[in-house]
Amino acid sequence: MNKCLHLLCPALAAFFILLYTPSFAQTPNQQFGIGGTVGASSNIGGVIPITGGSSIYGAYAISPSVHISAAFNLTVVNVEDVSATGVGFGIGGKFFLGGSGLFHPYARAGFSFSSASVEGASRSDPAINAGVGAEYFANRNFGAFLGISIITAHFGDVSSTIFGIGNPYIGMEWFF
Repeated sequence: MNKCLHLLCPALAAFFILLYTPSFAQTPNQQFGIGGTVGASSNIGGVIPITGGSSIYGAYAISPSVHISAAFNLTVVNVEDVSATGVGFGIGGKFFLGGSGLFHPYARAGFSFSSASVEGASRSDPAINAGVGAEYFANRNFGAFLGISIITAHFGDVSSTIFGIGNPYIGMEWFF
C-alpha cells in the first residue's frame, strides 16, 4: 500500500497543478501518442489482487472525440509468501462526450488479456471492461486524466463479473 501512495501522490499533485492552470485546449486530432496509467488496484491472472497496477500504451486520436489505444503491462509481485509474474495486453477506446475548457468527460471500453504464473501454475484471464472519466488537456499534445471502472467481466480460467464503481486510475498521455 505504501508503494502505491508513493506513486499516486506525485501523480495526483501533478494532476491538480494542471487542473488550476487556465486552459481551453482541444482534444488531439489525427495524432499518435504514448501514455501510462497507475491504478489503485489490479490483479494477476484474475487471481491475486495487488495494489498499484500500471501500464504503458500507444494511442491514436482518430478524431477529437474518438481515441484508440493498445496497452502493455508486466507485473512481478510477492504477496504473503505467494509469488506471481504476469504479462498483459489490452486494446480499447476512449469516447469523449463533449466538454470544453478544463475537462473533457469520456466513456471508455476495452478488451484485455493477461497471462500469469502463480506459484508455478499458469492462468489466463481475458476480460472486457467499461468505465468513465475526465481528461484535462493542458494543450493539444498533453493530457492528464482520472477515471473509474463501472463493469469488468473476466472469462478466463477464473470467471467473474464486477459491477459498480471501482478500480480508480490516473494517467497521463502525450500526443506528437
